[in-house]
Amino acid sequence: MYKNVQWVAATQTQFHILSMLSIFQNMLLALLPAEDRLALAPLLKRRKLARHDLLLRAQDHVDNVIFIEDGVVSILAQDRPGLDVEVAMIGREGMIGAQLLHGVFTTYMPVKVRIEGSGYEIAAPDFIAFSRKSARFRDRICRYLEWRHVQMGMIAMSGRQGDIPQNIARVLLMLHDRLDGDSIPITHEELARQVAAHRPGVTIALHLLEGERLVRANRGNIFINDRPGLETLAGDFYGMPENAWFEILGGPSPGPVLAD
Repeated sequence: MYKNVQWVAATQTQFHILSMLSIFQNMLLALLPAEDRLALAPLLKRRKLARHDLLLRAQDHVDNVIFIEDGVVSILAQDRPGLDVEVAMIGREGMIGAQLLHGVFTTYMPVKVRIEGSGYEIAAPDFIAFSRKSARFRDRICRYLEWRHVQMGMIAMSGRQGDIPQNIARVLLMLHDRLDGDSIPITHEELARQVAAHRPGVTIALHLLEGERLVRANRGNIFINDRPGLETLAGDFYGMPENAWFEILGGPSPGPVLAD
C-alpha cells in the first residue's frame, strides 16, 4: 500500500500475488489465512461508501464493522464547523469499528467518507463471535488498533509542529498511498479541514507547491507530479507510521498465503 518504503517493489509484488489469491483488497482481510477468509466471507456484505457520508456520529452505537476496500474515510475530532479536523485516515489498510473487540459499543468521534469507495460490512455480533473463534483474526485487529494509535500520534504532532505546506504534503502522500493513480479528488476547502488551516492559507501553500512543480491543482483535483519532492517537504511528519504498519501487522508476505 505505502509507496515511500525502500522495498516498495517487493511489497507491491507480494500484494499483487496476495490479491490474486484473495477476493479482498482490504489488507487486514487479505492477509488472513485462507481458512479464516473462507469462514469470514459469508458474514460479509458489500457496502458502498458515498463521498461525504457520515458513517458514525459521536455517541452512536456501533452496529457494524466496515473493512475498507477502496476509497478513504476520516475519523474527525467533532462533526462541527471548525472542529471537523481529521485525527485519523483509513483506507484499504484498515477498518471502522475495531473497538468492538474490547467491548466498546459507542463511538466518541464521528467517521466520515472523504473519498468515495466501498467496503465489506459485518454485523457487530458476528464480528465479536468470529474474533472469539479465531485467535489469528483477533490478534490482527489488536495490532491494527495499536498501529492506528501510531498514526494518530503522528497526525497530532504534524498539526502541532508542521507548517501548512508540510501538512499538505503529508495529507497528499497519505491519500496517494490509499488511492490508485496520481490524481487526488479533493478540494481546497476539504484539504483545509484535513490540515486544520484556513482555506486562503491552503490555497497560497498549494500555489507554492505548484511553483515547485510538486503538484498540479485544478477544480476538485490535485495531481501528484513529484512524490519524492513531497516526501522531502513533509520530512519527519510522513513515513514512520507507514513503515510501522508493516512492522506491527507483518506486511504482505506470499509465504503463508501460498502455504494455505
